Amino acid sequence: MVNRQLKELVDKMCAAIDAFCVIAGLPDGIGEDARMDMGLFMMYLSASDGQISWDEASIISDICELDLSPNDLGRFIRENNIYSTEFEQTVPDTFRILVQADNDFLAGENDVSGSEAMLGMYKAIGEALIKSDDDVDDNEVNDYKIYINMLQEYRDKNYKGASGGATGFVKKGSSVSAPAKGGVIAPKKG
Repeated sequence: MVNRQLKELVDKMCAAIDAFCVIAGLPDGIGEDARMDMGLFMMYLSASDGQISWDEASIISDICELDLSPNDLGRFIRENNIYSTEFEQTVPDTFRILVQADNDFLAGENDVSGSEAMLGMYKAIGEALIKSDDDVDDNEVNDYKIYINMLQEYRDKNYKGASGGATGFVKKGSSVSAPAKGGVIAPKKG
Protein backbone atom coordinates (compact mmCIF):
# COMPACT_ATOMS: atom_id res chain seq x y z
CA MET A 1 0.00 0.00 0.00
CA VAL A 2 1.32 3.43 -0.97
CA ASN A 3 0.48 5.04 2.38
CA ARG A 4 2.60 2.53 4.29
CA GLN A 5 5.55 2.76 1.89
CA LEU A 6 5.38 6.55 1.90
CA LYS A 7 5.12 6.60 5.70
CA GLU A 8 8.20 4.34 5.98
CA LEU A 9 10.09 6.61 3.58
CA VAL A 10 9.13 9.73 5.57
CA ASP A 11 10.06 7.98 8.85
CA LYS A 12 13.50 7.13 7.44
CA MET A 13 13.91 10.67 6.11
CA CYS A 14 13.05 12.16 9.51
CA ALA A 15 15.52 9.82 11.23
CA ALA A 16 18.19 10.75 8.66
CA ILE A 17 17.50 14.46 9.24
CA ASP A 18 17.92 13.95 12.99
CA ALA A 19 21.20 12.07 12.43
CA PHE A 20 22.38 14.73 9.97
CA CYS A 21 21.54 17.47 12.47
CA VAL A 22 23.40 15.70 15.30
CA ILE A 23 26.50 15.57 13.11
CA ALA A 24 26.01 19.25 12.26
CA GLY A 25 25.66 20.13 15.96
CA LEU A 26 22.02 21.20 15.66
CA PRO A 27 19.28 20.61 18.25
CA ASP A 28 17.27 17.38 18.50
CA GLY A 29 13.78 17.10 17.03
CA ILE A 30 14.32 18.73 13.66
CA GLY A 31 13.24 15.49 11.95
CA GLU A 32 9.81 15.68 13.60
CA ASP A 33 9.58 19.39 12.75
CA ALA A 34 10.31 18.41 9.14
CA ARG A 35 7.49 15.83 9.30
CA MET A 36 5.08 18.58 10.32
CA ASP A 37 6.37 20.90 7.59
CA MET A 38 5.75 18.12 5.05
CA GLY A 39 2.29 17.66 6.54
CA LEU A 40 1.53 21.35 6.04
CA PHE A 41 2.67 21.05 2.41
CA MET A 42 0.32 18.10 1.92
CA MET A 43 -2.53 20.08 3.49
CA TYR A 44 -1.81 22.94 1.09
CA LEU A 45 -1.99 20.54 -1.87
CA SER A 46 -5.11 18.81 -0.55
CA ALA A 47 -6.99 22.12 -0.74
CA SER A 48 -5.78 22.89 -4.29
CA ASP A 49 -8.68 21.30 -6.14
CA GLY A 50 -11.38 22.68 -3.85
CA GLN A 51 -12.08 19.44 -1.99
CA ILE A 52 -10.28 17.41 0.63
CA SER A 53 -10.89 13.70 0.10
CA TRP A 54 -10.76 10.91 2.65
CA ASP A 55 -7.80 9.47 0.72
CA GLU A 56 -5.90 12.74 1.15
CA ALA A 57 -6.86 12.95 4.84
CA SER A 58 -5.68 9.36 5.31
CA ILE A 59 -2.24 10.01 3.78
CA ILE A 60 -1.77 13.21 5.78
CA SER A 61 -2.88 11.46 8.99
CA ASP A 62 -0.49 8.55 8.36
CA ILE A 63 2.50 10.74 7.53
CA CYS A 64 1.92 13.18 10.41
CA GLU A 65 0.89 10.45 12.87
CA LEU A 66 -2.44 12.16 13.53
CA ASP A 67 -6.08 11.18 13.16
CA LEU A 68 -7.66 13.80 10.88
CA SER A 69 -10.89 13.81 8.91
CA PRO A 70 -11.37 15.97 5.82
CA ASN A 71 -13.40 18.35 8.01
CA ASP A 72 -10.58 18.55 10.57
CA LEU A 73 -8.11 19.34 7.79
CA GLY A 74 -10.36 21.97 6.23
CA ARG A 75 -10.78 23.70 9.57
CA PHE A 76 -7.03 23.58 10.29
CA ILE A 77 -6.18 24.87 6.80
CA ARG A 78 -8.59 27.81 7.22
CA GLU A 79 -7.51 28.66 10.77
CA ASN A 80 -3.82 28.60 9.87
CA ASN A 81 -4.06 30.22 6.43
CA ILE A 82 -2.32 27.25 4.81
CA TYR A 83 -3.95 27.45 1.40
CA SER A 84 -2.63 30.92 0.64
CA THR A 85 -0.08 32.73 -1.46
CA GLU A 86 1.68 33.61 1.80
CA PHE A 87 2.15 29.91 2.61
CA GLU A 88 3.38 29.03 -0.88
CA GLN A 89 6.00 31.79 -0.67
CA THR A 90 7.35 30.85 2.77
CA VAL A 91 10.29 28.46 2.97
CA PRO A 92 9.82 26.04 5.89
CA ASP A 93 12.26 26.60 8.75
CA THR A 94 13.45 22.99 8.59
CA PHE A 95 14.38 23.40 4.92
CA ARG A 96 16.29 26.61 5.72
CA ILE A 97 18.14 24.78 8.50
CA LEU A 98 19.10 21.93 6.15
CA VAL A 99 20.39 24.35 3.50
CA GLN A 100 22.54 26.07 6.12
CA ALA A 101 23.77 22.72 7.42
CA ASP A 102 24.63 21.74 3.82
CA ASN A 103 26.74 24.88 3.52
CA ASP A 104 28.48 24.08 6.80
CA PHE A 105 29.23 20.58 5.52
CA LEU A 106 30.63 21.96 2.26
CA ALA A 107 33.03 24.09 4.26
CA GLY A 108 34.30 20.83 5.76
CA GLU A 109 34.58 19.29 2.27
CA ASN A 110 31.68 16.87 2.71
CA ASP A 111 29.30 16.24 -0.16
CA VAL A 112 26.25 15.24 1.90
CA SER A 113 23.13 17.28 1.14
CA GLY A 114 20.21 17.12 3.53
CA SER A 115 18.32 19.77 1.58
CA GLU A 116 18.60 17.77 -1.64
CA ALA A 117 17.16 14.71 0.09
CA MET A 118 14.43 16.83 1.67
CA LEU A 119 13.53 18.38 -1.69
CA GLY A 120 13.21 14.88 -3.13
CA MET A 121 10.95 13.94 -0.23
CA TYR A 122 8.70 16.97 -0.86
CA LYS A 123 8.40 15.91 -4.49
CA ALA A 124 7.55 12.30 -3.59
CA ILE A 125 4.90 13.15 -1.00
CA GLY A 126 3.41 15.86 -3.21
CA GLU A 127 3.05 13.53 -6.17
CA ALA A 128 1.59 10.77 -3.97
CA LEU A 129 -0.95 13.12 -2.43
CA ILE A 130 -2.03 14.60 -5.76
CA LYS A 131 -2.55 11.13 -7.22
CA SER A 132 -4.19 9.66 -4.09
CA ASP A 133 -7.78 10.39 -5.07
CA ASP A 134 -7.37 9.39 -8.73
CA ASP A 135 -8.23 12.94 -9.78
CA VAL A 136 -5.17 14.95 -10.77
CA ASP A 137 -6.50 18.48 -11.07
CA ASP A 138 -4.62 21.19 -13.02
CA ASN A 139 -4.74 23.47 -9.98
CA GLU A 140 -3.10 20.78 -7.83
CA VAL A 141 -0.31 20.41 -10.36
CA ASN A 142 0.16 24.19 -10.59
CA ASP A 143 0.26 24.59 -6.80
CA TYR A 144 2.69 21.67 -6.58
CA LYS A 145 4.98 23.39 -9.09
CA ILE A 146 4.73 26.74 -7.31
CA TYR A 147 5.79 25.24 -3.98
CA ILE A 148 8.50 22.92 -5.30
CA ASN A 149 9.95 25.71 -7.47
CA MET A 150 9.96 28.04 -4.43
CA LEU A 151 11.98 25.45 -2.47
CA GLN A 152 14.32 24.83 -5.42
CA GLU A 153 14.88 28.55 -5.97
CA TYR A 154 15.65 29.07 -2.28
CA ARG A 155 18.11 26.20 -2.34
CA ASP A 156 19.73 27.37 -5.58
CA LYS A 157 20.22 30.87 -4.17
CA ASN A 158 21.40 29.82 -0.72
CA TYR A 159 23.22 26.50 -1.08
CA LYS A 160 26.79 26.91 -2.25
CA GLY A 161 26.85 23.42 -3.76
CA ALA A 162 23.57 23.68 -5.71
CA SER A 163 23.65 22.43 -9.27
CA GLY A 164 20.71 24.61 -10.36
CA GLY A 165 17.85 23.62 -12.59
CA ALA A 166 14.59 22.55 -11.04
CA THR A 167 12.62 19.56 -12.08
CA GLY A 168 8.95 19.69 -11.27
CA PHE A 169 5.95 17.46 -11.39
CA VAL A 170 5.29 15.92 -14.78
CA LYS A 171 1.90 14.38 -15.35
CA LYS A 172 2.27 11.17 -17.28
CA GLY A 173 -0.31 10.13 -19.82
CA SER A 174 -3.12 12.06 -21.36
CA SER A 175 -5.48 14.39 -19.62
CA VAL A 176 -8.43 12.15 -18.84
CA SER A 177 -11.32 13.00 -16.57
CA ALA A 178 -11.23 11.00 -13.40
CA PRO A 179 -14.30 10.09 -11.39
CA ALA A 180 -15.60 12.73 -9.00
CA LYS A 181 -14.10 12.34 -5.58
CA GLY A 182 -15.98 12.39 -2.32
CA GLY A 183 -14.90 14.71 0.42
CA VAL A 184 -15.49 18.15 1.84
CA ILE A 185 -15.08 21.48 0.16
CA ALA A 186 -11.61 22.88 0.74
CA PRO A 187 -10.87 26.52 1.54
CA LYS A 188 -10.11 28.90 -1.32
CA LYS A 189 -6.63 30.36 -1.62
CA GLY A 190 -6.42 33.74 0.08
